[in-house]
Amino acid sequence: GNDGLGGQIDISAPATKLLSAKLHADGLNGGGRIRVGGEYQGGESLATDEIPNAQTLAVSLGSKLTAEATRSGQGGTVILWSDHTSMLFPDITAFSASGNGGFIELSGKEKLTWGGTANAGPGGEVLLDPKNITIDADGAGGVQYDLVMGYNYLSLPQFTGTILEDDDKFGAVSLDGSHLAVGAFHEDGFNN
Repeated sequence: GNDGLGGQIDISAPATKLLSAKLHADGLNGGGRIRVGGEYQGGESLATDEIPNAQTLAVSLGSKLTAEATRSGQGGTVILWSDHTSMLFPDITAFSASGNGGFIELSGKEKLTWGGTANAGPGGEVLLDPKNITIDADGAGGVQYDLVMGYNYLSLPQFTGTILEDDDKFGAVSLDGSHLAVGAFHEDGFNN
């Protein structure tokens, strides 16, 4: 996107996870498109799906997704979708330097947990789309633990004997293809 429009990024798997990921589809004259876990509203209005839908989608703190128009044109599109549960904590921007906002969809067909930032710019749109909406003051510590410890679409996380509190935070430190080193700052251990 150094000379024209931003590019396109599509990522999906039955259990899709982005851990401190950086996805950029910025363009000089228009933002690009990022789709993680599926198309707009899961592709329900499409004759044929372009990418398969994720069953679960987890995007950790520290992840950054951008589809910006850096000089002129329309802001881009960022879609995060799953057919069941989405746990989303990224920073997302899809705006334009010239003021034409973009589009951001944050969806979990059954359940959406949202704790990030979304900026579609002036005139842009941010769509939060779960089956039901519950607003509470729950912390992100437990969700970050779920992301790192293998949240998947076959069995929702169940951690017996573990009690996570709002200030128990986890974060990915290093991934080399076969090992993930995880920092566990503020976690004070079993039985709190």
